[in-house]
Amino acid sequence: MILLIRFLSTLERHFKNVTHGATFRVVTETIPKMMSALRMVWIISRHYNRDERMVPLMERIANQLCDRVARSINVRTLFRYFGFFKNVLFAEFFFPLVINQVKLLKNVQKQKIC
Repeated sequence: MILLIRFLSTLERHFKNVTHGATFRVVTETIPKMMSALRMVWIISRHYNRDERMVPLMERIANQLCDRVARSINVRTLFRYFGFFKNVLFAEFFFPLVINQVKLLKNVQKQKIC
């Protein structure tokens, strides 16, 4: 039990950064370090070296990250830029698809005529 607490205490700093980090940049910089520490715990620990034990811990971390993202994003700002992104998406993604469909339809029409 003491070893388990010791392993989790090595992760505590990362958990605090994810939960209470001053900026979202702190959180994003913490994730790679936290993943390395989790890998170390998974390799060394007798308790957390099985999927049944590690998966619930990873799920809790993922949920905490989701909560942090939800707290950090300003939804109004996000939707203000949505109109711009919608136009970019249409121009970059949908327009070439429409062009390809038109070309396919022309080929089908040519084949019907011949």
